[in-house]
Amino acid sequence: MAKDNNNIFGKRLKQVREDKGLTQQDIGNIIDSDKALICLYEKGSSEPGVRSAMKIANFLGVSLDWLIGETEDRSPLPPMPDRFKGLDPDDREQVLDFINYLQSKKQK
Repeated sequence: MAKDNNNIFGKRLKQVREDKGLTQQDIGNIIDSDKALICLYEKGSSEPGVRSAMKIANFLGVSLDWLIGETEDRSPLPPMPDRFKGLDPDDREQVLDFINYLQSKKQK
């Protein structure tokens, strides 16, 4: 992940960790590390790699996009249905386009 001068990742990590009553060591255990590294993340002195950030987001039940400041929506994406997983990428894209179309119709 690229360095962010505003340390959104660290601030949001600390916020949700404290909201859930978790320790830095609890988070460290998820990524096979220790509380010292999580402390560095929260202070903005270091940032996790993509895999570690994904593990943290999944464990905390928030979206990775929210954790890194790309959205204000904390909700993780719902799991992909098995039938959807079997589609090739072009077909998946068409399904997502259709879902977006249906959602936009509802908002009008």
